[in-house]
Amino acid sequence: MKRYIYPGLSKENMPQTISMETLFEEIKKIEKNMATKKEVESLIDTIEIMGNSKTMKQILESNKDIERGKVKEINSASDLEPIRKPDNVAKR
Repeated sequence: MKRYIYPGLSKENMPQTISMETLFEEIKKIEKNMATKKEVESLIDTIEIMGNSKTMKQILESNKDIERGKVKEINSASDLEPIRKPDNVAKR
C-alpha cells in the first residue's frame, strides 16, 4: 500500500534533498487550498441554519418584510422609544 504525503508525491519519487525555497513553495500551494478555522466555523453555522426549517422560514419571512418595506432602521436607542411604549407591546 502506497502512502501519499502530498497528491502525486510518494516516498518512491520524493527527492532525497529539497531546498528550503522548494519546500516553502509547496507549503504555499497547500495553504492556498486550505480553509481557515473561521471559514470552517462559518460553513458549519450556515449548514445548521439551513438545516433548521423553522429558522429558514423566519429568514424568508424577514426577507419578504424587507421587500415590502415593513422595516425601520435603528440608529440609536432613541429610535427604539416608539417601540417600547406599553401600548405598542403585544399582550401575552
